[in-house]
Amino acid sequence: MATAFGEVYQYVVEGKDHSAMELKTLHDWAIKPQLRAVPGVNEVNSWGGFIKQYHVLVEPERLLAYNLTLRDVYHALSTSNSNFGGSYIERGSEGYTVRGLGRFDGEQAEEQIRQVVIKSAAGAPVLVKDVATVEVGAAVRQGAVTKDGLGEVVSGMVIMTKGENSKAVIERVQDRVSKIEKSLPAGVKLTPFYQQTTLVNRTIRTVATNLIEGGMLVILVLFLFLYNIRASLIVASVIPLSMLVAFVGMKA
Repeated sequence: MATAFGEVYQYVVEGKDHSAMELKTLHDWAIKPQLRAVPGVNEVNSWGGFIKQYHVLVEPERLLAYNLTLRDVYHALSTSNSNFGGSYIERGSEGYTVRGLGRFDGEQAEEQIRQVVIKSAAGAPVLVKDVATVEVGAAVRQGAVTKDGLGEVVSGMVIMTKGENSKAVIERVQDRVSKIEKSLPAGVKLTPFYQQTTLVNRTIRTVATNLIEGGMLVILVLFLFLYNIRASLIVASVIPLSMLVAFVGMKA
């Protein structure tokens, strides 16, 4: 779906008074989905920061006291944290999608996890908080990203779908980034540090300069040998014509 040349846009997410976990969460749940929706974008990768998790730290002694196992806790949590679809209902010319929202809510997640019922003992429910401690933690880190030696940031990379025009895709990404920045929390900014269009434009300028200088040099050499400007131009015209034929073949 993508090639090694598909890494067209790279950026960092940084912000004062925001932790590495907050920046990572903001990127993965707010910025990344919007960039993924840009036509021509195949994937958005990210590095740095901390992946937010909710850790349930079970105490073995409490499990034994209630005659429970880790499997019981795991099953209770998984069944209490899931969404499901329920088909749809047709009413007149409209259709209503039916779905059950059972996932833990972001702001209330810790308390909701604590209140999950594992089983009933002597007529009383045994909750997760009775056998475990619930806290916010981070996944095991696989690396970090720093910028200018001033602190940690979160880095993202936009990967283009194979066969797309990188210049057009980057323009669409830049337009989306300008809209995303308006919705970011105060103090958070998205700063690009690599855009493939810069490389492409420099390459085009280099090729154009080389062709112009090379063509002029060929005309000059031919004129010195032939002493006929018309003959020199006729022979030199083979250069752009041969390149044109080569590009047509490459396109085909």
